[in-house]
Amino acid sequence: MSGEAGANVLPSPVQLAMKTRTESRDKIRTFSPPNIGRQVELLMLLQADGTWTLIGRDATLEMTIRVALAELRTWFKVLGSGLTSRILRWWRGVGR
Repeated sequence: MSGEAGANVLPSPVQLAMKTRTESRDKIRTFSPPNIGRQVELLMLLQADGTWTLIGRDATLEMTIRVALAELRTWFKVLGSGLTSRILRWWRGVGR
C-alpha cells in the first residue's frame, strides 16, 4: 500500500479503490480527510466494460443533520414522557 501513489495523502480513497477492485462489486464509503473538517462520501461503481467510476460528494451537511435529528428525537422522548402525563392529568381534570 505504501508504494502506491497517493497512499499517504488519501489512504481512505486508495483503500476503497483497492477493495472495490479486489471484490469486483460497488462500494460506498464516508470518511473525514484530515485538517479540513468535512465528511466526504465516495462511491465506486463497476461499469459494464470492466472500468470503474469514482463519484465523490460533500456529505458534511447530511451527517450533521442526522446527528442533530437523533439528539432531537432523544430530547423529545424525554420531554414528551413528562409532558404527556401532565396533559393527561389536565384532561382528566377538565372532563370532570
